Amino acid sequence: MNATTNDGSTLYGQIFTEVSLRPMLGLVTEAFENSQIRVSSHITAQEYIRTELGHDTLLIFESISPTEFLIHGEAEFPGDLQQAAEVLSDILNREGMQFRFEVYQGDTLHSEIRHLAEG
Repeated sequence: MNATTNDGSTLYGQIFTEVSLRPMLGLVTEAFENSQIRVSSHITAQEYIRTELGHDTLLIFESISPTEFLIHGEAEFPGDLQQAAEVLSDILNREGMQFRFEVYQGDTLHSEIRHLAEG
């Protein structure tokens, strides 16, 4: 997989919530079974959630503050990331969380899903 070139697709996102890493793992696991907490010295909090999906699709959830997660995803096709974002958005909506996801094919915006408070 070469998802960082113009041939691949990337997802960027944010989740705004006071849910910490381990409860977030529980929510992510509802959508994607193959999710786990990993440790890395390259991540601000040193722990992150890694989710591997079919078709060489990968999502990383990093808690960057007590109220925000950054999401990064890579896949060969934008549709794989779009589908993952839609599944995740259903769970986050149910939990009343605010979020946004943007899926890019190379440098071009392919799709966007948002649930943010007005005002």
